[in-house]
Amino acid sequence: MDDIRKNVQEHIYSQLSKPDVILSEREIAQKFDLKRGNVREILLSMEGEGILERLPQRGYRCINYQDTDQQAVWTIRYATEHEAVRRAIEAADREDLVRLALLLEEMEQHLKEHDYNKFAMVDMEFHTALVAASRDNFLIRVFAFMSATVFRLNRNDETKATEALKSHREIYEHFKNRDWPETEKALRFHLGRGVSL
Repeated sequence: MDDIRKNVQEHIYSQLSKPDVILSEREIAQKFDLKRGNVREILLSMEGEGILERLPQRGYRCINYQDTDQQAVWTIRYATEHEAVRRAIEAADREDLVRLALLLEEMEQHLKEHDYNKFAMVDMEFHTALVAASRDNFLIRVFAFMSATVFRLNRNDETKATEALKSHREIYEHFKNRDWPETEKALRFHLGRGVSL
């Protein structure tokens, strides 16, 4: 059921840039060959997460985050990720480090293939894995909300992807050595440019 839930959620996330589209339980149930009750459960959980709003007698639509001020998004993202990585420097275990290293390899492969959509997905997985390594439920939840909404509106190209991969490698090298001052510097360079804290 987890894979099906993820597929339904990804379908809904793909509609974020079209906030006027009405999503119906029936159509989603047919598309994914599910019972309406299962679809309703997924939609209600996404409503609770602030991704959807229910329109009585009509269905659901994505909450419009397109007008959110980008400076606000970057400032909150930086603060959230900064604190998560600060905590993760101590909390991360070998499994976290291996996961991050594998994600870097995957990003490199997508960059070589010029597949910037897949690169962007793995890029977000890298940051999600960094935040998850903090073991801090509050920071994980805040980051999950942002990555499910406002981050999905960003797009990559070759230049951005190349720069991102270089920054990710630098963050990872310092992170795995548990060097917080250098990790913080690399994180600030990657995420904190233009952020005034």
